[in-house]
Order: sequence, then structure tokens, then C-alpha cells
Amino acid sequence: MKYFFAAFLVIFFFNFLSCQKKEEPLSVILITIDTLRADHLSCYGYRRNTSPNIDNIAKEGVFFQNAVASSSFTPPSMATIFTSKYPSSHGVKHGVFKKNKVFNQEVLSDSIQTLAEILKENGYATYGFHTNPHLSKEFGFAQGFDFFNQFTFYDALELNSEILRNKDKIKSGGKYFLWVHYFDPHWPYLKRTPWIKKYSSFKSDKEDETEYADPPEKFSNAKNLKNNRELLSYIIARYDSEINFVDRYVGELLQFFKPEKNTLVIITSDHGEEFFEHDEFTHGHQLYEESIKVPLIIYAPSKFPAGVKIREQVGIIDIMPTILDILKIKSRQKLSGESLLPLISGNKKEERILYSELARGGKDSVSARFKNWKYIYDVKENKDELYDLNSDHGERDNIASVNEMIVKDFQSKVKGLLSSSGEIKSEEKPVGKNVVESLKSLGYIN
Repeated sequence: MKYFFAAFLVIFFFNFLSCQKKEEPLSVILITIDTLRADHLSCYGYRRNTSPNIDNIAKEGVFFQNAVASSSFTPPSMATIFTSKYPSSHGVKHGVFKKNKVFNQEVLSDSIQTLAEILKENGYATYGFHTNPHLSKEFGFAQGFDFFNQFTFYDALELNSEILRNKDKIKSGGKYFLWVHYFDPHWPYLKRTPWIKKYSSFKSDKEDETEYADPPEKFSNAKNLKNNRELLSYIIARYDSEINFVDRYVGELLQFFKPEKNTLVIITSDHGEEFFEHDEFTHGHQLYEESIKVPLIIYAPSKFPAGVKIREQVGIIDIMPTILDILKIKSRQKLSGESLLPLISGNKKEERILYSELARGGKDSVSARFKNWKYIYDVKENKDELYDLNSDHGERDNIASVNEMIVKDFQSKVKGLLSSSGEIKSEEKPVGKNVVESLKSLGYIN
């Protein structure tokens, strides 16, 4: 009898285990919004209600208050998101540049394992929808994607329409990775209704709209924009209205996919935007806060409680290791970023330096942020800047000359980072004529 009872217990135990509901795998939606500076979102304290849908995700998810981009323009930053390597390591440093009479761009090396490749290897169907020609297949950004779709300069409404056509295919094939890159806050800023009417009473006749599509440098010089405060205020209002526009369609996208249970959503940006805080307009000119502070929000209601706020400094370089850690997937290659899962779980981590790099338009600079300090090193000119971000949010008072030991330590660390430059030798490919003309209109090249 006792043997019968023991056998019964064994059978019952295994039946009990088999009946336990297995944890369903998470699908991943990565939303990157071009040219979106954090301090123009209402969830980051902006005075205008520019981002109600993103705000709701921030309230329900994990909200990172101090996230830093790895560059101040698109190709190096997006390559960092996909590889968790700094530009000096992944090799996509310069974007489009002129070599003799030809415009080239560096190609993301296929020797580097990308986020999409790792997820594909682990059974994910991978989909990419983007709008920026810098991120084209020929420049290596399609690595690991089963379906890679480029819709150059589509606005958010048009891009969502393309995604909607593929929604059933994406959702019906099991776990998936969906990357969506919106372009809307990028120059030229369209005046989006109804928001522009709330933000500005500036008179702009329809027949004058063509000048707002000029390359930004041409427009700025012609209008003396830096010193024309009324016009600059209007330009910022147009930029803000574009944020409202893309926010509407971020909300729509998440309605399409209803990520309430088994979905991980990440919202971020590749870089910010400058409005003459440091004498420059648009982006890719320097590494001050307006250029590199970006939003970062992670939403996974089945994994994390609502309303988690992280004040510690993090970077877009941490996105890939965080996704992999959440999914319990290992990378075969060493990643420069760190998983943010311990921070999300409430475990304090030792603070570290986060770097941003800029090698564009004849400039070669690196910034390093650690605790309250922000250091910027001009590699070509061998010049140092140092700011205390606690007391000098606007980076106005360069205190490098009176903090020689701190500067020396930062400079040593920056040079250590740059010593790895050239570790990956990126191939260069010519940029098509049509793309060159488009990039000229956007002010990327002259």
C-alpha cells in the first residue's frame, strides 16, 4: 500500500509541474525617435504638453531621468544602440563625409554581432521599419533583420500605415523584435496642427513655407536666426509641434500591438537638438547637454511595476545589454554597456563614466560624464572643458583651468577610450546621388 501511495505522489507531483503555466517569451518593440531631446518632453518637465502618450508609458513603466546618447548625430548613435559599443570601437564615426569628389559613409562591420542578429539566433522574427537614409541596408544596419523596410523621410502617419499593413504577419509568427525609427522632430520642422496654434501666434503665410525647407544653415544665416528671438521662438514651437505629432503615432503604434502582457517596449532617441544654447543650430556640432541628453523609457508590465524612476546616469549604450538580460540571452561578444536590470530592481550600482563622441565636419571631440562632472576634450585642438552639472546645468562656466587634477584624470580616461579607435576598420561605401541631395537639404553635408 505504501508503494502505491508513493507512486501516486510522484505522479501527482509531475502532473502538477506540467500543469504550471509556462512563462511566455517577451516580444520586443524598440522605438527610436530621431532628434528628440529629453527636456522637450512633458514627462521630463517641459512647460508644453508635447508628449501625452509617451508620458503615459513613462508613468506605467521605468523612467530614466538621465540618459545620454553616444554621439550627437544619427549613424554613430544608432550603431551604438545596435552593438553596445562606442563609436571609436564600432567604427561608424563620421556619418557621410566627402572623400575626393565622392560622398561616402562608413558601413557597420558584419564582424560585430548586432542586437537583431542575437535575437534572430534565439528564435525571434526580426522586423525593422525606418525613415532615415543614414540607416540603410548598404551601410550595415539591416544585419540580423528578417524584414528590413526603409521609407525615406516618411512621417509618422505614413510609417505607421506601412507597419499596420504588416501587423498581422508580425504578431502571428510567435515572438518578435520590432524596431521602428521615426524621423519627425528632425529639420525641417513642419507646423503640425492643432499644436502649433497653441504654441505660437507667429504669422507664417503658406506661400512662405518653402523657405522653412531650406538647409538649416542657409535658413539660419538668411534670417539671422540666432539674434531673431521671435523667429527662433517660432522655430522651437514648430519643433515642439512635431514632437506632439510623433507622440500621437507612438500612441497609435502601441494600440496596434497592445503591449499589455508579454511585450517589452523601449522608447529612446539617437540625439538631441540645439537652438543656439551654445551658438549652434540643429545637431552634430558639439556635445553639450542639449545635443546628447535623450529620453529612455522601458515598459514591461509583466516584468516591472509602474512608476519606477531611475535618477542614476545611464546611456543608450546600455539598451542592448538590458534587453538581453531581461530576455536571459547571452552575447558572444563583449559589450561596452551594462544591463540596467539591477537598477530597475532597486540595486545600486557603482557609478561609471559615460562617453559621447563626435567626429564630423572637421570636429573631433569626446565628452565624459561622471557624477556631477561633465568633461569635453577637443582632440584636434587639445583643449579641455569642465563643468559642474549640479551648479551649472547650462554648461556656461568652464572651470577646467582651476581643476587641473580632475581634468588630467578625465583626459587620461578619454585617451584610453580613443586608443581602441580603429579596432574595427569600417568599410566605406558611396552614398547615392538622390540621398546626397536629400542630405544636403537637411544640412548634413554642404
